[in-house]
Amino acid sequence: MNKSLFVQYATLDSNIKALEEEKNALKPKVIEEIKKSGAEKIESDFGNFTIVSKNTYSYSSKVNEAETKLKTLKKKEEGDGTAKAKVTEFLYFRSPSLAD
Repeated sequence: MNKSLFVQYATLDSNIKALEEEKNALKPKVIEEIKKSGAEKIESDFGNFTIVSKNTYSYSSKVNEAETKLKTLKKKEEGDGTAKAKVTEFLYFRSPSLAD
């Protein structure tokens, strides 16, 4: 077994998480800077920064009940073999600090 390959992967995973946290901490500051400029988009040599909006919805009990029924039907078909599974392989990694 090539232990260094696993060490390299784990190290990269840790570095990516740290960088994502750092990036996420900067997002509100970048948004504020864009708003201060009076624009919704800043174009630069190192990329374009755009403030975007996303709608999220809260649905009625009628829709929630329909979703529950659909989930139940899906589970039933999965259980009785009507639904056909597609198997996809992927790598799952859990760092020791998260494994506790």
